[in-house]
Amino acid sequence: MAGNDLWAEALAEAEDPEKRQAGLWARCFAEAGGDESKAKAAYVSARVAPETPQAVQPKKGGLWKWVIGVPAVLLIAFLGLGVVAGRSPEAKAKAETREAISYCWEDQKKKSLDPTSARLIAQVCENLEEEFLLKWGHKP
Repeated sequence: MAGNDLWAEALAEAEDPEKRQAGLWARCFAEAGGDESKAKAAYVSARVAPETPQAVQPKKGGLWKWVIGVPAVLLIAFLGLGVVAGRSPEAKAKAETREAISYCWEDQKKKSLDPTSARLIAQVCENLEEEFLLKWGHKP
């Protein structure tokens, strides 16, 4: 198909709602902010661009951005949130409660305890865990 015929066919398709590709039209219409004439121009360009050789350009270095960039950004964000959250009074209280629960279970495992004392300490540890769950919505 000759170059100008391709443009004419794309324009005819853009002007006829029955012939349009619905998804492509919706995208063009949205990007044009609801302006139908701009949407038609964008639609024609999009329909012709994939079929014209000069429109196809090799992508430059896109993969490394995803392989290195995204994990790096996520790591920085995670560490940043950890530093901020680690200094909050709530984070401090959570850490102290976790330590208390951990110490409680260590104490309960002592071999020198009689069975009744071990059960009593275990019950206290379970109560501490339950209070933690109720207060912060997750297990310690």
